[in-house]
Amino acid sequence: MGLNNDSRQLKSNKEELQKTHTEYDVDGRATHYYEAISSASNGDACMATTFTYDGVSNRIATTKEWVATWDTSWEVGLPTP
Repeated sequence: MGLNNDSRQLKSNKEELQKTHTEYDVDGRATHYYEAISSASNGDACMATTFTYDGVSNRIATTKEWVATWDTSWEVGLPTP
């Protein structure tokens, strides 16, 4: 049985230095978390996790992991590796 795209991305990321980007809702709860190898360029594949919450609480109701694309605009103001 072969690896799917998500599995291949996870396997390739786990051995590398990472950079991350987190997006928050108006209540300060993380809604999207992106993780890419430190050398990723704009449009490169990265892993993403989406969080949904149980109403207005901070309790996470569901998570979804998927392959997304890295956006270098998230790196503005960060030191270059």
